[in-house]
Amino acid sequence: MAQVRSSSPLTRALFERAYAHKKACMLQGDPVGGRWGRFYDALVFSKIKARLGGEVKTMTSGACVWSCWTEHISLT
Repeated sequence: MAQVRSSSPLTRALFERAYAHKKACMLQGDPVGGRWGRFYDALVFSKIKARLGGEVKTMTSGACVWSCWTEHISLT
């Protein structure tokens, strides 16, 4: 999130819109993200996926609870 906060206003707005859209779709039971899902995956969330190593299949947490943001990002 620190990198998003320090980015340009346009980049920050795009991320916030993509995150809100993806979160709303996931809460409705649509893991793909509707018609904008693939666009946001390619444009925004692919960068997060690359920073995590590319092909993350499973994430675990030792003894702590994940924050809501971490959980939603890990599911995208």
